[in-house]
Amino acid sequence: MMRTLIGASIIADPPTVARPSPQPSPVQREREPVAPTPPLPLHGRERDPHREAVWEGEGRATFVVVADEIPTPLTTHPGSPTHGAALVKNRETANCLICHSIPDPSERFMGEIGPPLAGVGARLTPGQIRLRLVDPTVLNPRAVMPAYHRTQGLTNVDARYQGRPVLDAQEIEDVVAYLATLTE
Repeated sequence: MMRTLIGASIIADPPTVARPSPQPSPVQREREPVAPTPPLPLHGRERDPHREAVWEGEGRATFVVVADEIPTPLTTHPGSPTHGAALVKNRETANCLICHSIPDPSERFMGEIGPPLAGVGARLTPGQIRLRLVDPTVLNPRAVMPAYHRTQGLTNVDARYQGRPVLDAQEIEDVVAYLATLTE
């Protein structure tokens, strides 16, 4: 399946792609107009000019989906694997370990609902990891994993995150950088 998106606009979507009805696709939900809101606080970190350059409208970065990946980083600043590891292990923000396990024996109580993240850097490209973090429903409309960089078409959203992505563009890139290191 070859599907290309810019931000949330479809460039090409072949007629062979089946869309469930009557629910609109995640892409269609993304096109609904929204009022601009400021980005989430940076969790105690100073503002970064690289991060500021990528904020769009309601706090999302502009991105292009090609086939099953977002091949281009969401920021001009490279992701930090160290910060990405901290985000993955953070039980308050991303909360990845509620569903996934990582190859870190110091982490206790990891989930088994999602696939283990050990070896994900060998199984998926950074662009494929990026799309799964930004909005896994682009690939699977019934995905259980939350969309960490989508703001529209969501239900039961904590008041802190209404109209804002859970992870900002730089945090997405940090998590991608960390997960790409998990090659074994």
